[in-house]
Amino acid sequence: MEMKKPALEFHGNRRRTRGNEGKRLGRLRSEVVERSFAMFKRSGNLGRLTLRGLENVSKRCLIHAAAYNLGLVMRAIFGQGTPRGMADALGHALGRLIFGLLNLFVSIFAPPEPPGQCKTDGQSRITVFIHGPCPRLSFCRNRGFSTGC
Repeated sequence: MEMKKPALEFHGNRRRTRGNEGKRLGRLRSEVVERSFAMFKRSGNLGRLTLRGLENVSKRCLIHAAAYNLGLVMRAIFGQGTPRGMADALGHALGRLIFGLLNLFVSIFAPPEPPGQCKTDGQSRITVFIHGPCPRLSFCRNRGFSTGC
């Protein structure tokens, strides 16, 4: 009795997958798949997925993989891989811009300082000016010191 073609293919595939070379290739194939999916299982909690149905699980995994790939693209282009990271970076940049402009406007439009009282300690060459609060924001740290009176 001669076997039909689908049966021959089936038995040939069974023989190839149960052999040593087939087992080695199967382990290699499953390792590659598991390695790429292991990170999704950890980071997206896909190991404890509560969805029912293969279609819903497939959709969830696909969305998770797409979000991960989008993060890689964002990290390559913008230097930040998450929307929260981009928002933080944008907030810091905007804050620096606002404070820089505020500093510029204050330094331009602030009235000139009246001359302060001059004190020298006699031993050092540094003269300290005593005055009220500093009207210019950027020079507040270094404003009280001068080399002469």
